Amino acid sequence: MKKSIIGVVIGFLLAIPLTTSAYYYQTIQVERWNLKFQFDADRVIESQTFFNGKTTVPTSFIYNGTTYVPLRFVAEHSRTAISWDEREQKISFHNMVLKPEEKKTVSFYFDRSYRTFQVTLPKGYKRLSVTVNRIQYDAETIKLFEQRGTPLDNIGVQALVNRSNLQNPFYSNRIKKGQTFIITNPNQYLDSFYVHFGNGDAVGRVDIQLQALN
Repeated sequence: MKKSIIGVVIGFLLAIPLTTSAYYYQTIQVERWNLKFQFDADRVIESQTFFNGKTTVPTSFIYNGTTYVPLRFVAEHSRTAISWDEREQKISFHNMVLKPEEKKTVSFYFDRSYRTFQVTLPKGYKRLSVTVNRIQYDAETIKLFEQRGTPLDNIGVQALVNRSNLQNPFYSNRIKKGQTFIITNPNQYLDSFYVHFGNGDAVGRVDIQLQALN
């Protein structure tokens, strides 16, 4: 494996007694290895960089003998959805491996981007039912949408078989609150979907219900 030395900017939290907290930033030297990641018996990921939705970051580096890997990289390749709630400063992990006829309700926070998660269906199940239970935009987004005349009761949704093939979604639309739609997998040998939802210039939260259908 190849190794290189790179500089990484790390934020450290300083506790300031009786007042508040602040961050300072420091550049540290880390070792970057070209690692392989095996998630299943037949699924090995070899990548030096990872696009986390906003920037491209190293897939892994080593600092003081500890290997650091992006949480989203591990979660998504482990078929687990991950979401970030800026208001609560909380990272949430969601198991998206559905059982036969199982219904699962999850909530996601989005911040001027699209949230992506993978849903794996049971063997023999090739359709996914998605119901948008709640759409909640923040005050600034509501004001912006009202100025534009954009409806507040819908949200953008895309579904793909292969996340890398972003130019060929097999479902793309704006979905209203309370609406249910069915995603059918055109490639019958695959058992999972990538679902994207959100608005490129909006902040808010969405609750959705998922169900595996045969």
